Amino acid sequence: MELNETLCADPKKLRDFLTRCSSAEIASFFERAAVERKPKVIRSLMHATAPQSTDRALFYAAGRGCEKSVEALLEWYQPESIRNEALVAACQFGQLKAVMCLLPISDPQYSNNHPLRCAATGGHTEVVRLLLPHANPKDCNSAALESAVWRGDVEMSELLYNLSDPQKVQHSLSQTHLGKKSWDDMIFILEARRQKISLGEAVENNTLPPRPRKM
Repeated sequence: MELNETLCADPKKLRDFLTRCSSAEIASFFERAAVERKPKVIRSLMHATAPQSTDRALFYAAGRGCEKSVEALLEWYQPESIRNEALVAACQFGQLKAVMCLLPISDPQYSNNHPLRCAATGGHTEVVRLLLPHANPKDCNSAALESAVWRGDVEMSELLYNLSDPQKVQHSLSQTHLGKKSWDDMIFILEARRQKISLGEAVENNTLPPRPRKM
């Protein structure tokens, strides 16, 4: 017999079935139900057995944006370390709804603002906006801003600039020629945006601000 929704609908048969399964098999059932977006199956499994570990299931569900699965898994107690890793996964892959589920019960400053840095590295602006009231972009030498500059992500850099420590980022990036160029180019663009200059018109009219120009 294999696990299916029909079996899950019969609590007695499900409990009998699970008694013949190993803990690893039960964990795999949770993982499969999580990524297949089957919260009813997750709840049936929870009522039928006391899962020893659903950490990977929560991690996979968060990373893939299966927010209903995340909600179902969170009905069973998840240690803070597991919730934090799931938050990182959701931020890394830009899963906004999963981040919203996890943020109230996780630590957004976990591991030197790892969730914020992952979201910035991935270019997930809306996730970064959601995290900013709960995190300090200056942590870890303003790594989130540095990542955005490296990627050439103008919107993200503009969002993080005044909340970070630009001097530290400039110092870090200036260690290499490519890094220095990335910084100078970004400051040039941000200054033009600040002055609401259309770059195309500015090039044509030769009215661009000096490069680089500090904000």
